[in-house]
Amino acid sequence: MDESAKERKVESNIVIDLGTTLTFIPNEMYSHLEAKVKECVSEQPVKDTKEDFRLCYKNVEGHDLKVPNVTFHFTGADVDLPREATFLEVEKGLVFLMIVPSDNFSIFGNLSQMNLLFGYDLVKKEVTFKHFPYELIPTQT
Repeated sequence: MDESAKERKVESNIVIDLGTTLTFIPNEMYSHLEAKVKECVSEQPVKDTKEDFRLCYKNVEGHDLKVPNVTFHFTGADVDLPREATFLEVEKGLVFLMIVPSDNFSIFGNLSQMNLLFGYDLVKKEVTFKHFPYELIPTQT
């Protein structure tokens, strides 16, 4: 999925927000992403009964729905997001793409940030990303 995304370059600024659950991207980017996901997933999408999400698949118990990783191409860094950071079972038996289109703003929501550490360099005005497995985060006892 990566190569064709790079071929069709669409630039946009994005807010990294821990307080927003979903990831919002411009409509043109979303349309391209949705088409590529549909191309990669062998199952047919189903309609979201609540109409909150645009892309939804049945998740049959005992059957592992194969969905692609999604890569965000930032200036100077690519962030590869696994299934757990892009698809979520919100309703029993239904898996939804947690990236949605927006006319007005772009937000990198907290579901997309799972297992990522962020570094903010205020002097260089840079953001860095590093994958960090959740199970390695120390817990208080």
